[in-house]
Amino acid sequence: MNFTYTNVALVDWNFLPPSDWMTTEFIESQLRELYEKLHLSEGRLELMTGIKQRGIYPKVTLPSDLATKATSPIMDRLNQNSISLDQIDLLIYAGVSRDCLEPSTASRVHFLSGLSFHCRNFDLSNACLGFMSATELAAQLIESGQIRYALICSGENSLPLLDHTLKGLKNIDQISRQDLKKSFASLTIGSGAAAWLLGPSQMHTNKPKLEFSHSQAHTRATYLCQGDGNRDGMWMETDAEELLKQGLELAQSHWRNLSQAKEKAMSFDWTKNYQHLFMHQVGRAHEMASTQLLELDAKKMWSIFETYGNMGSVALPATFMLAAENNRFQKNDKILMLGIGSGLNSMICGLSW
Repeated sequence: MNFTYTNVALVDWNFLPPSDWMTTEFIESQLRELYEKLHLSEGRLELMTGIKQRGIYPKVTLPSDLATKATSPIMDRLNQNSISLDQIDLLIYAGVSRDCLEPSTASRVHFLSGLSFHCRNFDLSNACLGFMSATELAAQLIESGQIRYALICSGENSLPLLDHTLKGLKNIDQISRQDLKKSFASLTIGSGAAAWLLGPSQMHTNKPKLEFSHSQAHTRATYLCQGDGNRDGMWMETDAEELLKQGLELAQSHWRNLSQAKEKAMSFDWTKNYQHLFMHQVGRAHEMASTQLLELDAKKMWSIFETYGNMGSVALPATFMLAAENNRFQKNDKILMLGIGSGLNSMICGLSW
């Protein structure tokens, strides 16, 4: 499904980095006894994923606290951006991590951020694609004139998953190579928080403009990555090889459909004429395979998975934010974002700087 926009801008954004780090070397040191039992050599996790470390927060840290901290600088800059607090009509929390089943994590972020009583707020869950799915929904509401500004936020805390996975794998008498294989993706997950503010581009002509979003589903893969639990013990099982295979199938189909888009506003060929490309940060195998299959220009890509790991819903927006922080963009640059989430669902969106 394709949406084009004439009046949606990315007004402000902020990335909250993790407070500490867990190296791949440390993780494998915790699995040394299991590796010896299964006759595996250390170093395979980094070799397979390219991830040297991943960020963490203290285990008790609430996702709502992370999201609130990420939104705080944006709230502080509202006056600077000529926006009043009561003009924010929507808050969406879009993380995989949540405070609890009920109430919504968004409700606590709304309270802590001091947003007005008329500001609608809710959680939107779509695995690692949640942040971008929330962005697409908010952009449609702004484009149609139903709301003025929308705040999208997410806070991912990976430590409960990392801890629970390592504890389970240390029970070596019950762990096979296949069990370890299903847990490898869990050991790549990192922490981070991000937020950005969307608003009418007519009021913010000096801000990046959202041009389009294009989404596609491939839900035959819905059983290939499943997770559950709570802050005290999360788990996730992933058929990484099959997930990569079907993810690439979705990416290829999606990329082809985008290149064939016939809408008038899509006359610009985004698949060829972009200056910057940002993908969901899964790991080395995903990046290399996607680059080759879609014939992407690796020189135009920005990768952070090596040091941040897979930050779930935060990964894609954080990669863009870090690139902006490093002054990667020039006026009128075309910026492509390619997101994917378990399920499988994918989104491609375009920004003009």
